[in-house]
Amino acid sequence: MLRKLLSSFLLLSTVGASAQQDSLIAGIQDIAWSPDGQYIYCSVLWHNRDWSDFAPHKWKVHRFHIRSKVDTVVADSAYTVAVAANGYRIAVGKLRNGKRNIWSMDADGRHARPVSTNPTDDYSPSWSPDGMALVYNATIDGKVEICRIRVDGSGYQRLTVSKGDNAHSPSWSPRDDRVVYYAANGDNKDQVHVMRADGTNDHNLTNDTLSNTFPAWADADARTIIYSHSAKKGEPMAYTMDAEGKKKEPLGDVRSFYSRLSPDGKQIACIDKVGLVRIIDRATGGQVAELRPMH
Repeated sequence: MLRKLLSSFLLLSTVGASAQQDSLIAGIQDIAWSPDGQYIYCSVLWHNRDWSDFAPHKWKVHRFHIRSKVDTVVADSAYTVAVAANGYRIAVGKLRNGKRNIWSMDADGRHARPVSTNPTDDYSPSWSPDGMALVYNATIDGKVEICRIRVDGSGYQRLTVSKGDNAHSPSWSPRDDRVVYYAANGDNKDQVHVMRADGTNDHNLTNDTLSNTFPAWADADARTIIYSHSAKKGEPMAYTMDAEGKKKEPLGDVRSFYSRLSPDGKQIACIDKVGLVRIIDRATGGQVAELRPMH
């Protein structure tokens, strides 16, 4: 399930000259800002063009210091990352002993400890505003579901029971009351949904026949949602809408399947086609920084 999802959404291309990178391709899957806006976290996978060397343990979580562009690997064998609201902790989907679970660790990767220990494939964590709990994806009976757990491993709760669609990429509201995610069943008509933080009152926000993916809350008041919107056969673009699914509009001319607004709302981080993260000034559309992962 995870490999199929990656093949559908990763924008992959050669980074730098092939002689320098041994013809490997860098895939970047997600982006998370630190609360102070100084760092960008993302998941990176290096592999051959034909995926013949693909292995889940090759995923790593990188942390970029935006101003200096210093790139540090903070978690090995880890896919997807979320930063706690206080900036002191991160959560990742970490593979260990053949099983991927949610782990919590310091922002620099130290003092790592497991959170979930279920026999499921767990990834895509998102923190509660108080940093005491997480929602995340878990593959259960062949379907991607959303679960909730406290950071100490207690209070496990399954929030979704998918009948046809898979429930991907949950994002916990800064106001603590709702979780936004996208539902997908492979028909390229993915829809952004929202539900209460206990899993009730689930409903569709986008309600169209196009593809809408990777949503997240875009401001501290939880009034705006950022997501990727793709027209038929069109290139994915960053969009925003209000929390009720209204006022849908493009976020400038950002063409990317995965974009996130900075904590102050002034910059946009997006995954570029050429295997790097671009930081764009929201007001002018000009590039602020280009972050290229090191192999």
